[in-house]
Amino acid sequence: MLARILVLFLVAAASPAAAQHSTPAAADTARVYELADVQMQPSALNGDDLLAALDAAYPPHLRAAGTPGTVHVRLVIGADGVPRDVTVLSTTDTAFSAPTVAALGMLRFLPASLGDKPVAVRAVFPVNWSVAPDSPPPPPAAGAATAPADREPVAETQPELRNGGRIAQRMRELHPRGAPRQGEVWVRLQITAEGTVTDVTMIRASDPVFVQPSLQLASEMRFYPAQVEGRGAVAVWVAIPITWSR
Repeated sequence: MLARILVLFLVAAASPAAAQHSTPAAADTARVYELADVQMQPSALNGDDLLAALDAAYPPHLRAAGTPGTVHVRLVIGADGVPRDVTVLSTTDTAFSAPTVAALGMLRFLPASLGDKPVAVRAVFPVNWSVAPDSPPPPPAAGAATAPADREPVAETQPELRNGGRIAQRMRELHPRGAPRQGEVWVRLQITAEGTVTDVTMIRASDPVFVQPSLQLASEMRFYPAQVEGRGAVAVWVAIPITWSR
């Protein structure tokens, strides 16, 4: 029986996250901001590692009973992308609390930013645990807590690039003349339920010369869309690096 633990914060149903206010003259790098205060929200970089850690730490008696759960946590994501001060706000079963906190410690993020500066932010989100058995699970033990029926749907499958060959060709065509041999641009984009790309924005770049071709390249990407429990294909926001070399 394999455990399948779904983390809502890693891939959420599409909703623009940029703060709707003017950029301050300079970000306060010593401050912990709220998510509503930053222009670009953090994006998890190693979701698969986290899921593997949670799967390995699934409480044995809850796995055997097929019992799911939800742990709401609050944490600070530092300007270096490392989480700290993880606090459990609520849980459907206390047995999920300690492994959730321990596993979140290995998560790494592309940090939030304000202007062109990475900043620390405070975040609150649910970590959802569920067991995906090879056969129908046994009934839960009497009195066992279950996940709320109205919990948010969560992504089971993240988007996957399906025109990689075409994109590799376009990278050769779009590599700017006179540019360095190597460069990297992080972009944030919305991938629709049909797998097309919209709303591409630049997060940061190793060299400005790569920004425009990266935006062009991202707009031409096509994906197998994200799949969300109970809803099928959905639009999602993702942050990805585009690495140039020749």
